[in-house]
Amino acid sequence: MRSTRDRITTAAVRVLVKDPSAPLERVAEAAGVSRATLHRIFPGRAALISALSGDALQAVRDALHRATPAPASRTTPGASAAAGVPVGEADATSGVRTLERLVQELLPVAYEYGFLVYEQSTGGLNGHNAEFVQLEAEIREFVRAAQRRSELRVDLTSEWIVDALLGLVLTAADSVAAGRLARAAAAEAVTTVLFRGVRLQEAV
Repeated sequence: MRSTRDRITTAAVRVLVKDPSAPLERVAEAAGVSRATLHRIFPGRAALISALSGDALQAVRDALHRATPAPASRTTPGASAAAGVPVGEADATSGVRTLERLVQELLPVAYEYGFLVYEQSTGGLNGHNAEFVQLEAEIREFVRAAQRRSELRVDLTSEWIVDALLGLVLTAADSVAAGRLARAAAAEAVTTVLFRGVRLQEAV
């Protein structure tokens, strides 16, 4: 059974990623608790944002580790591990296949990732900012690994590709929540649009 705190943080990240200025009353309503209960656990908005930031960072960090099959080979972005393998290239799997795993792992934490992006852009992460910058660098390294393998275009920056990926992941999460897209089909929908677009190949 989920704790009251978990219900509040889950609801809060979904409310705030869509409307960062949403009042706490809306968060309490979405969580199915009274405002008094929310304030008993989180005395104010700053306390809630701080807790959400820490939880979201951990969720995204866990997703990145699950997407990389050989944690022992992980290192700082662009650097070589003891085995000489950069982040995003921990095994012989193609860079695109690794990105597909990343999309699959990010989908369940899409709102958390979107929340972090917004808070970082407005300076709201405070003490968590350095951690998020590191995570974003690792995500970009997944893209660069595929570019180094000549599997993705190099005339597009890794930053732009990651921005596009995030937009698609958030859209897919919304579609799943609204019942417009099957959860099992979400990852393939994202990677199909990201890697091949929606235009029929014979029409290219």
